[in-house]
Amino acid sequence: MSVQTAYKWLMRYLSGGASALVDRRSVRRTQRRMLDSLQLQRAVDLRQERCTLRRVAKVLAAQLSTVGQVLKAIGLGRLKNLQPTEPAPLPVGPTRRHDPRRYQSAGSL
Repeated sequence: MSVQTAYKWLMRYLSGGASALVDRRSVRRTQRRMLDSLQLQRAVDLRQERCTLRRVAKVLAAQLSTVGQVLKAIGLGRLKNLQPTEPAPLPVGPTRRHDPRRYQSAGSL
């Protein structure tokens, strides 16, 4: 047994007596928070609207890390993994490339 472990056990004994030396549970004391089914569906809907993870977490009142982990697990962790955005419509009328004034200098206007 190391000196550090011996001191740890001594501090446990001094703080709680012999009952404090009973074996402790080795399982986690906290449980990871998961999203319920309604929150998950809302998160997916918001993500499909291309909302950021921070915005989704804020709307759901959930931790950013939890939202990020859940959405990453279902493949929506990155915006580029979502369905592509629609391309911008082409401009109507003359474009800059075909504008006859394109090569005029500022002094000749």
